[in-house]
Amino acid sequence: MNDMNEIFNQYICHPWVFLRGFVGSFFLSSKPMREPVDFVVTWVDSNDENWRQEKRKYEEHVSAVESLDKGSERYRNWDLFFYWFRAVEQYAPWVNKVYLVTCGHVPSWLEEANEKLVVVKHSDFIPEEYLPTFNSLAIELNLHRIKGLSEHFVYFNDDTILTDHVRPEDFFQDGKPLVCSSAAYVLNTPDNGVFNHQLFSAIGLMNAYNWRKVIEKAPSKWFYYRYGVKLRYSWGAYKHDYLTGVYYTHMPQAFRKSTMQKVWENHTEQLSATCSHRFRTPMDVSHQVISLQEIVDGDYVPMTRHHYGRIWTDIGTDKDLFADDIRHHRDKIVCVHDNHNITAEHFEIVRNTVAQAFEDILPSPCSFEKKRREVP
Repeated sequence: MNDMNEIFNQYICHPWVFLRGFVGSFFLSSKPMREPVDFVVTWVDSNDENWRQEKRKYEEHVSAVESLDKGSERYRNWDLFFYWFRAVEQYAPWVNKVYLVTCGHVPSWLEEANEKLVVVKHSDFIPEEYLPTFNSLAIELNLHRIKGLSEHFVYFNDDTILTDHVRPEDFFQDGKPLVCSSAAYVLNTPDNGVFNHQLFSAIGLMNAYNWRKVIEKAPSKWFYYRYGVKLRYSWGAYKHDYLTGVYYTHMPQAFRKSTMQKVWENHTEQLSATCSHRFRTPMDVSHQVISLQEIVDGDYVPMTRHHYGRIWTDIGTDKDLFADDIRHHRDKIVCVHDNHNITAEHFEIVRNTVAQAFEDILPSPCSFEKKRREVP
């Protein structure tokens, strides 16, 4: 009997689920978003001497494996943040509220009286036992606790900036978040090993589910035709009942507060352990666990990994191409990805090239600014 079940699963059931899902994905339709959508952006002023002193105090007790957040490029100030707000006002005027999350400081140019703006300190929503924190994952995993935040919100890092018009339906459709469910292998590479390990930890939590049943619940989303040749990884997840990874890019992510709360209820111990680390460690759980929960529940809309835009991983070398991308609006969103490849001597050249490109498309001050800023 077991042999017959294996024959059925291998040669009849598997291909049929794939075919039904693949064909069905052509008929997925876009539906309007009726609920309000907020933006949440995290920011730190690396020039704040009080913040730097506190960070140094806790760094003295950090072990070697907790060194991910100690590099200077992690906090290097590109002085581009006002373009983030200009872009929101120009390219996403429909946004309900903008929540700026900081440890307590705010940009000197910020117009805090703007009716759309809500400034939130870490102490306003992160449980006291996790504070102070320099761990971005601890901040991200607690965003659902922000008072007044809408059920549907889009989370931005301050290095991801709009460069063209977006609609609510670019992030949510009919109340469901857009999520990239294209399967992949999470690899331990020299450049991304630590970051991928955090994603690997999140995937480990979700592998408590039977992925064959997860996929059979929404095959047209899992075997989405736009994933192309990458569907071979999706097929592997279905065939073997577990997930090896999903494609992740450093782009804004659509979240629901209720899903974040559900993940906390299901994995309190693991998420609490991550939040207790003042600096990120390789064993921490990535906030990608929230999107993975949406996939498990089947309550999402599939999107490609380049739906919004792209992350430029080597701006130091590609600064002119990157600037050209911004000026010609080739993507809806770009990520100004800082890394150790940009030396201190080369940094100002790269920063000025990128800043000028943003100034070319966003030259006018916005209502989030007290006064016009000039490119240095």
